Amino acid sequence: KLASADLQGNLRVWDLAGGTDKPPTIFKAKPFALSLCFSPDAKTLVAGTAVERGTQQSQLQIWDVTAGKLLHSRNVPDHVNTCAVSPDGKRLAYTGGRDNEIWLGPLTEAEPVVALRGTGRRVWRVAFAAEEPLYRIAWGTEPRSRGFNDYAGLDAAFDLTRLELGAGNLQA
Repeated sequence: KLASADLQGNLRVWDLAGGTDKPPTIFKAKPFALSLCFSPDAKTLVAGTAVERGTQQSQLQIWDVTAGKLLHSRNVPDHVNTCAVSPDGKRLAYTGGRDNEIWLGPLTEAEPVVALRGTGRRVWRVAFAAEEPLYRIAWGTEPRSRGFNDYAGLDAAFDLTRLELGAGNLQA
């Protein structure tokens, strides 16, 4: 599957296995999505939106791709610039706090979520470990303009079980 977003709030999901002549499924994300990620089985699409005028809040939206419906959403006080689903499909990480927190929670439920608070630098990328133990996360705060949807490298890590910060050779 492939997902894209435009500034009119359209999310398009293409089933690449179905051939190129099949039109995409279209969802509406208000006001518009800044970040997208799929669950490992591609049945769930996560969209992080920009702050909507009037409400001064953005949303993290969890979509059922097959049914074409919004499962649930979470209000967030700042733009959701990045989001990631763990390789086992159980956990979700995203940004968007007023103090540039990283929010962690279950993919399948709207609550509970916990915030990892730091020094207040905007987080441009977040990722889970690609191999066991999957609960480790990494993030990047140094922006770059290397390409679309590649806003930063990964420059710090946190082990959620050991409660330890780390760095080094980080790859998503």
